[in-house]
Amino acid sequence: MVTFDNRFHLITPISEGSLVFLTGTVIVNANSTGPAWQRFNVSFNLDDVRWASAPRVAPAVSLATIATGAEGNNAGWAVDRSNSHFVDGFIQLSCDLAVVGTVSLIRLTYQVTAIGIRA
Repeated sequence: MVTFDNRFHLITPISEGSLVFLTGTVIVNANSTGPAWQRFNVSFNLDDVRWASAPRVAPAVSLATIATGAEGNNAGWAVDRSNSHFVDGFIQLSCDLAVVGTVSLIRLTYQVTAIGIRA
């Protein structure tokens, strides 16, 4: 479960339908306390814009807020990959996260460019 914060979208008509930019922040809770890498998947729907058919999408997800415990020695974090899917008329973002050490991943930011026909 994620919570959205600071969401924006910009829609520009083009000959192929619409060019849409979506940005925002999601609040997540991915924690690690051990010396081995732990992996998490976070998925969320971008319901700002409904699409008539699957758009072409260029997604990017980045870490925004990270907290380390103790002195943060041997701590690490990563967004291994981000992907998009078309689910029930909306773009769904899915990202694979990895953390090691005493670490909390608190916020992610996303930037999505999509081209397609809006519903």
